[in-house]
Amino acid sequence: RTLMETLPGVESVGLLERYVECLDTAEPLVLNGFSYRHFDDDRWLDLRVTAAGPELITVTWRDVTDRFESARRDERFRKLMDYSAVPTALAEPDGRLISVNQAMASMLGYDIPTLLTMRWQDVTAPETLDQERAIVADMVAGRRETYRAIKQYLHADGHRVWVDLLLSCIRRSDGTMENMIAQMIDVSGYREPGASGG
Repeated sequence: RTLMETLPGVESVGLLERYVECLDTAEPLVLNGFSYRHFDDDRWLDLRVTAAGPELITVTWRDVTDRFESARRDERFRKLMDYSAVPTALAEPDGRLISVNQAMASMLGYDIPTLLTMRWQDVTAPETLDQERAIVADMVAGRRETYRAIKQYLHADGHRVWVDLLLSCIRRSDGTMENMIAQMIDVSGYREPGASGG
């Protein structure tokens, strides 16, 4: 088979000319994340081309489409976090916050870098911590997948914020918990003055 048959469409994206340049100059060609249309699919390749003689080149390639698709999914998730008006956080099973959006930072009165040095336990009303830890332990153990409650968080200036919390698991393929995702709505305005509890 010819190179054109192996990678159909390369001539339309200027790759053939770069092969010729590699042959003429004997300079290796390195292309990472080269994108081209393979029949009906967009594909990404890492390409390495070297001159192998007066009229020969060697071409090796690795299909890295999965890596690029994963990066695009990560970017979409990041945009969902960043631009959502709903306070949202991603936490490790031990409680460490690994991703928070501006809506959550604003609700709690912290900046994002500060929140990323904290755990959810640090901003939870202390009288409900034992209950919250037990629920998270059930989630880690696989006994529950979600949790919803009206609870209080501690604002940076010391006052309490009532939230409607929805907590969900993100699990690995083997069923172990990878992360927890928390989404919150500030319901402080709907609570009666003097209300307490979690």
